[in-house]
Amino acid sequence: MSITNDRSCIVFHKWDTTDSFQEIGTFSRFVPYCIYVKYFSENDIVPAHYSHTMEILLCEDLEGTVFIRDQNYSLSGRQVFLIPPNTVHSNNILACDGKLYCFQVSFTDLSHYVNIPNYLKLFGCELERLSCECPDYDTALLYIKTLMEHDGNLGACLPIILEFFHFLSRYTEEPMAAAPPTLQFDNSKIQCLINWTQKNFANKITLEEASRVAGYSKSHFCALFKELTGMSYIHYLNTVRISHACLFLRNGRSIQDSCYSSGFDNMSYFIQVFKRIQNVTPSQYALQMIPEAM
Repeated sequence: MSITNDRSCIVFHKWDTTDSFQEIGTFSRFVPYCIYVKYFSENDIVPAHYSHTMEILLCEDLEGTVFIRDQNYSLSGRQVFLIPPNTVHSNNILACDGKLYCFQVSFTDLSHYVNIPNYLKLFGCELERLSCECPDYDTALLYIKTLMEHDGNLGACLPIILEFFHFLSRYTEEPMAAAPPTLQFDNSKIQCLINWTQKNFANKITLEEASRVAGYSKSHFCALFKELTGMSYIHYLNTVRISHACLFLRNGRSIQDSCYSSGFDNMSYFIQVFKRIQNVTPSQYALQMIPEAM
C-alpha cells in the first residue's frame, strides 16, 4: 500500500507572500518535505534566519548573494546550495528572469520512516560534512523534478529522497578543526537574538540593547554578528523591518502605516532604506502589487 500525502508538497511563488522567518509549509509525518518554486519579479531580501529543516537550493540564472556558514556565495548560472538544520543563513536576490527551487525537509518528521543522518553514515558521510555547494546541478534538478512528478505519493517519493541524499553524500568537505566550546555558545546566542529581533522589530531597538540581549559588549557584539551573518546588525534590523513593510503593503496597508508598523519612526528614512533594499520606493512597490490583487 502506498502512502499518500494529505496535501501537495509543491508551492509556487511569484511574489514572496510568506513570512520569511517561518517555514514555507506545515510539516508532518505525511508531509515531511516541501518543494517550492520561486520567481523574482522584484528584489528579494531574506534576512539572517535559521530553521530546524534542511534546505537545498537550486538556483537557476539568479543574481545576488547567498550567505551560509560564514561565507558569501555570488549567484550566477546554475548552482546548488545545501543549508543544514539550525544554520544561520540569508540571501539577497535581485529582480531577474531566473528561478529558485527549494527542497525543504524535516528530518524529525521524516524519521518516522528513515533517519537521514544515520543513512548518510552508511556511505561514510556525516551530515555536517556535506558540502555547502554541489557542482552537479543537472542531476540535483532531476531528483527535484522527479519528486514533483510524484507529488502526493509519499510512498513513491521516499526512495527518491534516499537516492537524492546518497547522491549528495558524494560531495563532502574536510572535517573542520574542533571548535572551542564558546563558538557553539555564541551561535546559540545569535539565534536567540534573531528570535528576539523578530518579536520586537516594531519597537525602538538600539545597538546597546541588542548587545545586552546577546550578552556581549557592544564592540564584540557588532564584530561577532557580522562574522556569523555576513551583515551588520543595523543592516539586518533594517532588512527585517523592510521585509515586514513589504508584507504590510501587499496586504493593502498605507505607506505611512507600513512605515510605523514595521518599526521606523521617520518617513524620509523609511523611504530611503526601502529604496536601497528593494530598489523601488514604497509607493512604486505598492503600485506593483495592484495587478496581483486583481
